[in-house]
Amino acid sequence: MSEEVVFYYNPMSRARIVHWMLEEVGEPYRMELVNFDKGEHKKWMFFGAGCVEPALMDRMMSRPAPSRPSANGYGCYEDTVSTLEKALTPGPYILGDRFSAADVYIGSQIQFGLMMKSLETKPVFAAYAARLEERAAAKRVAEQAEIFVAQLKASA
Repeated sequence: MSEEVVFYYNPMSRARIVHWMLEEVGEPYRMELVNFDKGEHKKWMFFGAGCVEPALMDRMMSRPAPSRPSANGYGCYEDTVSTLEKALTPGPYILGDRFSAADVYIGSQIQFGLMMKSLETKPVFAAYAARLEERAAAKRVAEQAEIFVAQLKASA
């Protein structure tokens, strides 16, 4: 990897696990301290894993919402969808003009949710998914996936 790894870190978190792993592999990295008190830890990857995915799966599986949204790790489906919509409205990406790993992760979940109809079809979601599908890397992945799906079908 030619680019420097930037590790966003707070020693009072699970980031210590990543820190240890970085030390184990011996690759160079630069640390950026994240201050929880200032709300600097609001990373989209965790929102995707901890909120979007369970909200979409609950909707897809027709699981009833808990009587107290706070009992759910993600709150409620409606709040999760609203947060996504607000984040994507300025566009074109989660972090504004900059495409990031968060777009790969959140974008994949949005594409899945739209495909499975577990995410409300809103213009902002459809436009975002279409924008991501046009990226060169996404096209390469889709082409390669088709080849492997054909191989799996042939071997079945």
